[in-house]
Amino acid sequence: MNKFLLFLITTIHIFFAVSLKAQVEPAMVRFDYPEYIPINSVFDVSLVIKYEELPTENVTFTFEKNKGIRIQSAYLNLKDNPKKLFVKVRNNKVNITLPFEKVKISSNALVQIILKCRGTGERRIEGGLFTSRFELSKINDEPNIEKITGFYPPQAIAGKAGSFTNLSKLQLLTTGKAEWENLYIEYWIKANTNLNSFFNITKRNTNDTLISFSENNFGFLSIPVNENETLREDAFLGSKVWNYLAVSLSQNFDGIVANVYFNSKAIYSKPLNNLFDLQGLIISFGNSSKKEFELDRLKVWNFRDNIELALRNKNFTVFEADSSENLLDFNFDKKSELKFAKRNENFKIKYNNIHYKKSDAPIFSKAPKLTVTIGSSYNSIIWYVQEYSMAKEFILEKASNGEDYKEVYSTQADDDPLKIYTYIDEVINNDEVSFYRVKQINKDKTEVISAEVKIGNKEIADFKVRQNYPNPFNPLTNIYVDVINTTEIKVNVYDLVGNKVEKLYDGVLPQGLHTFPFDGSSLPSGIYFFEVSSPNSQVIKKMILAK
Repeated sequence: MNKFLLFLITTIHIFFAVSLKAQVEPAMVRFDYPEYIPINSVFDVSLVIKYEELPTENVTFTFEKNKGIRIQSAYLNLKDNPKKLFVKVRNNKVNITLPFEKVKISSNALVQIILKCRGTGERRIEGGLFTSRFELSKINDEPNIEKITGFYPPQAIAGKAGSFTNLSKLQLLTTGKAEWENLYIEYWIKANTNLNSFFNITKRNTNDTLISFSENNFGFLSIPVNENETLREDAFLGSKVWNYLAVSLSQNFDGIVANVYFNSKAIYSKPLNNLFDLQGLIISFGNSSKKEFELDRLKVWNFRDNIELALRNKNFTVFEADSSENLLDFNFDKKSELKFAKRNENFKIKYNNIHYKKSDAPIFSKAPKLTVTIGSSYNSIIWYVQEYSMAKEFILEKASNGEDYKEVYSTQADDDPLKIYTYIDEVINNDEVSFYRVKQINKDKTEVISAEVKIGNKEIADFKVRQNYPNPFNPLTNIYVDVINTTEIKVNVYDLVGNKVEKLYDGVLPQGLHTFPFDGSSLPSGIYFFEVSSPNSQVIKKMILAK
């Protein structure tokens, strides 16, 4: 899911079909929403606007939402007195009126509208949260659980989370007993707005603050401005949803550089010119607010692998990193974790008043590992479980010659973490192209699915194309391309006589489902075609723009 930085109103069509009924247009409009939302839970969507010249009349914002989302209320986020706004929803079109006649707002001030939303509880909502690039989890058919974003069913493997109130603290003090090239601190946090300095890294002997995180009144991550910073992008934490935060402290020739990651995206970077080693640091979590925040899956690494490895595995309790060393690991499932960690020779650990509660963080069991050995008249399928304590049942599925997956075998999971599961599948047609995958049914009824394995040399399509949604559309629609094998992909839109009206993509796409929004606001009503092509395949589908 893409987030964006202070785009002008002229680019808002990338994410939303927004129109403004007013004489004065705002200088800036932006939407932000969470990436990870437990199904059937309440979450915030932020709409921030800025006017250089204030309107003299009321303004109505209009945009479309997905039918699987219910907007419960909206309010103007004023500092001391939130004002409830009138919201009208009809046929998934939303109208929100901002009463400039009654509300005092300064010129050039940022104004925020908060939408309180709830998902219907469905496990799949096609088309996204609103008419945007927001891609939701495909719990039942996504081959790789690592791609989950959006709505998700919480899994029991998340266990408990650490609850921090205004008396809670956790401090990790690095000692001088180890030489580290890099420190990587990662954790999941469920925050509330207006949290002050909930995370800090300071130098112990000078008490200098190297990195500090707060959450401001708008629900965005706040990092103090530094003249040496080389990257800064906004990140919307929202309220009562989980976000992944990570800080990398990496040595180079000039010293140490700090990089911050938010839900897999780099959002901040600066050199720490006065820091030349990673000893004597204080990594602290605290809460000076009366509002609670929760932590889960806190890990500290001496990280020598590519950062992408950590980001790909952020949703799992454990993962293998060949060149890295896991220095600390807290899942906050039991108090003995912290007590045992006090024996760690690399850190001195202090903590106080940390409570424990059931976690609904987006932490999932890892999918089984699957391999297939080809015989003369049979395929030998072998898999082993990575989270044996969660697994209840395995269902082996097979798809042949472009057909949908069908169950060919099932078995109950064993308590033995080292057990290898096998199945012999007879090959009837040697020209057949088959895909195998294993679906793991967990004890809490959630599912994870292994990566698929292809058997056969026959050429198959590099991708599959779904019909655009919505269709007919006005003026926004989404085009879905499911890439089977990483390849170069072109996505173009043509009018009825074959003129190219827009190039949506031209480049390499990795395996997985990709969404391309198309905006027809500048085009007349009529029939259009979108073409998806690779060096080996081409698909053309029709779509209708109906204004």
